[in-house]
Amino acid sequence: DRPDFAIIDDPETREVAFSPTDRHFEIEEMIDGDVAGLAGPNKRISRVVLTTIQNRRCYSFRVTDRKTKPSFEGERHSQLLTWPKNKEMWDEYLAIRQKDQSDGCKDGPNATQYYRDNFEAMNDGATLGNPHRFVSEKNSDGEPVELDGVQAFFNRVSDWGLARALAELQNEPEEEEAAEKSTITAGTIQSRMSGLK
Repeated sequence: DRPDFAIIDDPETREVAFSPTDRHFEIEEMIDGDVAGLAGPNKRISRVVLTTIQNRRCYSFRVTDRKTKPSFEGERHSQLLTWPKNKEMWDEYLAIRQKDQSDGCKDGPNATQYYRDNFEAMNDGATLGNPHRFVSEKNSDGEPVELDGVQAFFNRVSDWGLARALAELQNEPEEEEAAEKSTITAGTIQSRMSGLK
């Protein structure tokens, strides 16, 4: 018997995803060749890749891009489908949370109170991909650690940094800075030769 369905879970490590070499192409060749070939002759195998995009060069970015890998019908899911309109209040929230944490209160109780007091204004415009993704347990004071998924997203921004949250929760890593163009010419290189063999 040959399989007709394969689930590939997080096929690349962080080391591979950020490797300056193209090691992610080895993974791509394995999934497109070895795993696809498990179906045997005259059969097809469905391949599902569950993955998190770590940067814009990694296999996960390629396999979820329908232009690059159309046979996979990739989908990207985000925690925040639309961002809240009031950026300044969220900036204040992040500052309060980080102050709470620097004072030894890891769950950020003052930040949560600020959010509770300004809930409607801070949620204006925000829509969630998964409204159930937040820590629902209670802290030592019996208060919820997080009120909802919007707060949870910004808590991760506070704790992990925006770049990591964009990759991990939004599946939209930041653009990497392009290499600077060099003005090196053949003449420049020739003028700097040592003359030694």
